[in-house]
Amino acid sequence: MTQLLNLIAIFLIDTYFLPVQCVKCYHKNLYSESESCEGDFCIIRRAPGTSNFDVTQSCVTGAKMPEQTCVLDYEDGIHCFCNTDFCNAPNMFRLNMTVLPIIECKEVYEKEYRAAACNKCTWKVDYMAYDKTLAPSNAVENVQCGYSGQSGPFNLDLVSHIYDRIGLNFFNDGCYNISMNPQQYNLYCRCSTALCNNPEGSLPFPLPAPRISCYTSGFDSDVNNAKYDTPEASYYDVYAQLVKNDSYYDKDIECRGQFCFVVYSKEQDKYYKGCITANEQGDNKIKLGYMYVNDVPYYICNTNYCNLDMETALAEARNGSLVDNSSIFSFSFKVQIIFPLLFFLSQ
Repeated sequence: MTQLLNLIAIFLIDTYFLPVQCVKCYHKNLYSESESCEGDFCIIRRAPGTSNFDVTQSCVTGAKMPEQTCVLDYEDGIHCFCNTDFCNAPNMFRLNMTVLPIIECKEVYEKEYRAAACNKCTWKVDYMAYDKTLAPSNAVENVQCGYSGQSGPFNLDLVSHIYDRIGLNFFNDGCYNISMNPQQYNLYCRCSTALCNNPEGSLPFPLPAPRISCYTSGFDSDVNNAKYDTPEASYYDVYAQLVKNDSYYDKDIECRGQFCFVVYSKEQDKYYKGCITANEQGDNKIKLGYMYVNDVPYYICNTNYCNLDMETALAEARNGSLVDNSSIFSFSFKVQIIFPLLFFLSQ
C-alpha cells in the first residue's frame, strides 16, 4: 500500500514538472525579415486583398489553440493556426477553412450611428491626463466593428507600437482595463453577439472591482512632464533612461487591478509595468506567468506589488492561486489536498 502511494505521489510530481514542449514558428511582419520564435502554437494571417507572400507570422504562448485550422473573416482575411515546427507557412491558406459568422455591430462616427456588419464588435477607450501646465487630458472612445486583424480568435497586429498593443492583445468575448499610470488607462472590449458594443448600455462584460495594487512604469513622463525635466535633458530623455532598468518603477504612485504585469519592449529597450482588470467569457483567459500574444511578452502575477521585475513576477506567479478551467489540477491543489491525503492514508 505504501509503495503504491509513493508511486502515485511521484507520478503527480513528475506530471506537474514535465517540461513544456514548444514549437518553432516562422516570425515575420510586413516590415521585418523572416525570423523564428517559439511558443505553444503558431499563427499565420493573410491580410485582406493581399497575395500569399504578404503575410504576418508569429507564435502564441499561454493560450489555447483554436479548434479550426483556418478561419475566413468578412474582409477575406485568413487566419490559420497549427502546432508543429514551422507549420505556419503560406501553404496553410490552401486548407479548408471555417467562414466566421457576420454580426451587426454598433459603429459611432462623428457622434452618429452607422450600420456596420463584421465578425467582432469592439469598444475601446484610451485615456491620458497630461501635465496640466502643458496639455489637457485626452480621452478617445471608439465604438465600431473590429477590423480584419481583430476578426479571428486572436488580434494579430505586429506593426503598431508595442505600447498601443499591450491593452488590445487579449481575447474575444472579454473586456479588459489596462493601466500603466493612475492617470492613464486603456479599456478594450471585443465581443461576438449582435449589437454587443452598444454604448447606450453597459459594457458587454462589466468589470469587477480591483483586488491588488501594482507598480507602474512607462507613462509617467507623459503624465507628469515637469517631474522629469532638467536643465540638461528633456523629460522624455530622462525617463527613457530610467525605464531601461528592469527593477525601476514610478515612485509614490500605483495602479489597482486583478493582475500585475511587466512587459519588456526590445525595440524601445523599455519596461512597461501596470495592472489588468478583466471579465473574460470566451475560450481563452489570462494565465499567470509568461504569456506571448501579438508579439508582446507579458509576465503576469496576481499578488500585491508582484511586478517589481520579471523574475519576481514569475516567482509570484508560481505561488499564485489562479484556477485554470482545464481538467488538470493546479499544483497548489496537489500540495494542499492530494499530498496530505496520501500522507494520511499511508499512516
